[in-house]
Amino acid sequence: MRSNEDKAQEEQLIDELKYFSKLEPRATMKNSFEALLSQRIEKKQRMKRRVNIMIKVGVSSSAAAVMAGVLLFPSPGMDGQIPGQVKTVAVQEAQQGKQQKNIELTSAAKETLDKIYKIFPVLQNKQLKLTTLFRDDGRYYLYFDEVINNEESKVAHITIDAQTGGLISYSGINPPEEFENIKPSEKIMKEKSTLFLQQLLGEDAKNFQVREINYEYQHASVHMSRYVNGLPVQGDSYVIGFYHNGDIQYVNGGGGYFKGISVNEYPVPIKTTVTEQVKERIMEQGKLIYSTEQGLLSYDIARSPEFFDANTGEKVWISQPEEVVTTENINPGGKKLTVASVDKLPTLLQDELKLNMKGATIAKSDLPPSMMIPNQAEYDIEVNGKNVYGVMIEKGEVKTVRVHSSALNETSVKISAQEAKKKAISIIEPYMEKTIKEVQLKVEEKPNSYSYYMEVLHNGILMTDQNYLIELDKQTGELVHFKKRHDTPTKALPNMVTPDQLAKLKLEAFKKKEMELVYVYPFENGKLQPKPVLVYRLINKR
Repeated sequence: MRSNEDKAQEEQLIDELKYFSKLEPRATMKNSFEALLSQRIEKKQRMKRRVNIMIKVGVSSSAAAVMAGVLLFPSPGMDGQIPGQVKTVAVQEAQQGKQQKNIELTSAAKETLDKIYKIFPVLQNKQLKLTTLFRDDGRYYLYFDEVINNEESKVAHITIDAQTGGLISYSGINPPEEFENIKPSEKIMKEKSTLFLQQLLGEDAKNFQVREINYEYQHASVHMSRYVNGLPVQGDSYVIGFYHNGDIQYVNGGGGYFKGISVNEYPVPIKTTVTEQVKERIMEQGKLIYSTEQGLLSYDIARSPEFFDANTGEKVWISQPEEVVTTENINPGGKKLTVASVDKLPTLLQDELKLNMKGATIAKSDLPPSMMIPNQAEYDIEVNGKNVYGVMIEKGEVKTVRVHSSALNETSVKISAQEAKKKAISIIEPYMEKTIKEVQLKVEEKPNSYSYYMEVLHNGILMTDQNYLIELDKQTGELVHFKKRHDTPTKALPNMVTPDQLAKLKLEAFKKKEMELVYVYPFENGKLQPKPVLVYRLINKR
């Protein structure tokens, strides 16, 4: 049975993924989701009967138990349906005080859930248990688990905004890997995506069009976006992923935050091509970067899709902007977290990073060898059954330490952002290379932690593969993430560039970008504004 810590870990993962516009699954499958779930149930029931028969005819109870473990929990890939009502429970969330008992969905959220039930009727199967969580981000998290012999296995989860009732995400079961290379046709995916939005949105679905079809990373998905004045509205969209046979596997939605905004609110584009003035302003907002691995100096306008006002060229934020601070007060110590043997890890982490390692036990990580790089090893350190730290060692040096368990605390804040920043720098400084004189600091305040990401600067040039990360628990100030990357340059580092060199690098960078005219909702005064802005979306050319 899943523990509260397991559930909290799943919620943390969902929180990290929900901000990405394209959530790709890890596999696709041969059978439909509806068929798959019910056949699993039916087969398990048959297996239980077979175990009982074995006991009756003389098979020992211990042998039958072993057979039950094999037979009752096979790999997904079966079929049939048992109608009935979903068993619903409300549970206490891992973070104390953030979960109410007997949760009642808002009328808007309930309306959306009823529509989802009609689209995926298998979710009302009486063999399923529905666990509903409500977090202080204003969203409902609904987990559908199959329960057999008090053992739970995840079937699906749904996230819905409480206020708007908008669907934020739906994710079905993770299917067998052997079908990952089989993909549905574009025609089937377009038809299924259009039908899904009609069932979910009703009349408003006619305002959505197919923006993009992806066959990336062995998976298939359709990006449906709202269009106004012939232009897509960034963020007011749905990414719909498919199993190989054309059934829906997952959906990432916009949450319905801007539903009902009049088309008159959208500025009508006057020009469809960028002016030289706007182009110049966009280029001014980039920075020089250097790859130590490639020995390559270049100019970076937008590492990821970024948005610039179509009239002024000023950058437009569509989410909480990072606070960027450049500091010259770094006093690097040049130390390395080296460990002679694995059994010395807890002592090293306690002495150097001041982590409580009393009663620590060490286990080799189950990370597949294919995901490891040469001379790298991963270990899990469990402390008194509470905190579990993942540790990555490369060539005898500890490069990453991260809390894997639900140790992060969401209760009242005890350490201020300024105190946390000071502590973060004091933790990382001793292990920064002696050659460092200046870093660019990005500060991100998360719901339960402060994150400090430091990138090394050399003559004002950002080093892309020399960076450090420290994350601290908001409540306790304890270290929950330490990461170090400092690649040794393969060539002499660049000196200050001349104005002519800089202009040439800017033009080269701009030629590698595509510009798309779109509408966005700007992030201002701590929240997204329901006031569409016409912008250029910059992405790398394909």
